[in-house]
Amino acid sequence: MNKKKKKKNILVSSVVVLVLIVLAIIIRVYIIKESPYLEYKEEAIEKCISLCQEVRKFDRMDSEGPCLDDNIVPNWGCDVVHTPRVALIDDANRNRCHGHKHLVEISFSCELVSAR
Repeated sequence: MNKKKKKKNILVSSVVVLVLIVLAIIIRVYIIKESPYLEYKEEAIEKCISLCQEVRKFDRMDSEGPCLDDNIVPNWGCDVVHTPRVALIDDANRNRCHGHKHLVEISFSCELVSAR
């Protein structure tokens, strides 16, 4: 190959790489927006733990593992569960939060078990 062809190939390759980088940035910034799930997750965890601690102050914690709040933040519930889980109790309909897409589960000692 002569020098002109090599330079042309390098230039074309460089332009292609540059275009791909710009497209990746555009996709990340404009198309893949942060999910509302992530937007409220940390707030849901903080509020759920705080609510649990408040309930414990007054010794009103039900041993069944209650739903503390069906909507602690938009689309997030706050549920107390046993650790380790006791499916018969924790998964019982009367003890589950309803009407949410995501759930913060905390222990009876107000420690995070899961947030999904």
